[in-house]
Amino acid sequence: MRFYKRYTEELTVKCKRDMILVRIVNDSMINKRIIMDNKEEIVLVCSQCGRKEEYSIVHRIEPVQKEKVKDMSIFQWKCPQCGKVQKLVYPCFYVDKDKKIIVLLQGQGVETMLDESDWKLDGYTKRICRTIEEFSEKIRVLDLRLQDKIIEILKLLLFAQIHLKEPELTDIFFYQIAEDGSFEFTIRKGDRPDGIAVSGKIYEELCETIPEYIDEEEIGFCCIDLDWAGSQIVKDRIQ
Repeated sequence: MRFYKRYTEELTVKCKRDMILVRIVNDSMINKRIIMDNKEEIVLVCSQCGRKEEYSIVHRIEPVQKEKVKDMSIFQWKCPQCGKVQKLVYPCFYVDKDKKIIVLLQGQGVETMLDESDWKLDGYTKRICRTIEEFSEKIRVLDLRLQDKIIEILKLLLFAQIHLKEPELTDIFFYQIAEDGSFEFTIRKGDRPDGIAVSGKIYEELCETIPEYIDEEEIGFCCIDLDWAGSQIVKDRIQ
């Protein structure tokens, strides 16, 4: 299993506010292979105090680490000198062979391509996510064996409903299924996080109402997010 990625001139770690964008680079401008099965040693630089530290990032994430993905702690680094916590953003993928799930984290504007020829992925649910928040959410959804397309449609409906009354709403993410069977979502209004819960029956009704989304044939890795959900609504209106 390999990523393909465009390289630049030197190994760099770019710091921006509370986020560190890890860029794996080489002296060639052509696409080359990076073996993703092992850890990679890099040097991080704290954006606050300038402390440098060697750090191991994991490109291939297994189910044993899924809780760290769900709470996104796997994408955090705490500076040992000043204590500042920063996000790490780097190419990686999550794979669960038992549940046949593979999710690729591929940031916006980064040229990456997963080489499927190295691994038999027949029957796998194959997804691409653009942010670590979407990556974490996608694994929470698929780990529960939920239909992520239906979840995105449900999120879009909830977002539209809430946004009418609270236009400061910016994000909505699936969180978990509560003990009473309700579906819990986290929402963000500017910098303020909040949460909502809806009946699980709504999800079940959507699965029965729009089964064509579930049964739709997929080719390769798909990005199933709110943009995808919006495009389906527009397509249905045109038809």
